Amino acid sequence: MVDSGFSGGGKPSSYFADCFSLWIVVFHRKRRKNLSDFALNLYFGGLFSLGCVFCPLHTQEPSWMPASFPRVTPPKLLDALRAETSQLHVRLEKRMPFFSSALDHALYLRLLQAYYGFYAPLEAVLHGSALVPAELVPAERVKTPVLVEDLHALGMSDHDIGQLPRCQQLPAIDSPGACLGVMYVLEGATLGGQVLRREINRRLGLDEQSGAAFLDVYGARTGPRWKAFLNHLDEVSREVAFNDAAAFAAHSTFACFEHWLEGQKVLL
Repeated sequence: MVDSGFSGGGKPSSYFADCFSLWIVVFHRKRRKNLSDFALNLYFGGLFSLGCVFCPLHTQEPSWMPASFPRVTPPKLLDALRAETSQLHVRLEKRMPFFSSALDHALYLRLLQAYYGFYAPLEAVLHGSALVPAELVPAERVKTPVLVEDLHALGMSDHDIGQLPRCQQLPAIDSPGACLGVMYVLEGATLGGQVLRREINRRLGLDEQSGAAFLDVYGARTGPRWKAFLNHLDEVSREVAFNDAAAFAAHSTFACFEHWLEGQKVLL
């Protein structure tokens, strides 16, 4: 009979365990140098779920033992959202012309027009979904009307605004998780607006009365509303499916926004 490498009771033999431990070390050194501990936990999660944990080499403990702890708890939703969008955020930020020497009043107007073309349809879908949590006071988080006010201040009529193109490729908002993923991007943008507001005022002389109100859309309430949003994220479900839906929607929001702005030819 061929030796399967397992001894009685279904336990790995010491030979098998030592080979497996050695394989882990080699694999870790050669193929997993850049992985975080969290990524390694995910990679080997299937082994833990089978009821075994593997110990380091050269210890006095057996090479395997029954797991006496539950599966690793999924990361908080905020952590999942940040991990999913951080690179997209940095990439888009580098392409924005707010700090470019090319920025003038004409380009700024085109930027706001492009923002309107994305925010107007997206917010219509978002708030029409009835998925925005009531405790976040949905009516206070609608930003499109302020964009309209800025466009008016910059010389556009309601008719002109109504003729602006609108984005048709939007992230799907079909679950509570997806709703929060989209909101994460939109609400996070209000923080960056504080920096942009000062730059636009310095370079173009615009303020909340003359076409830059959107960049300070929440005013003094920016901090408290962001904190309330983060508190809500910390309280929601940690189910993997919920986190995945939120992360996917946040990723899609960034991707759709960048694609839209690129099509409107306002990116660097």
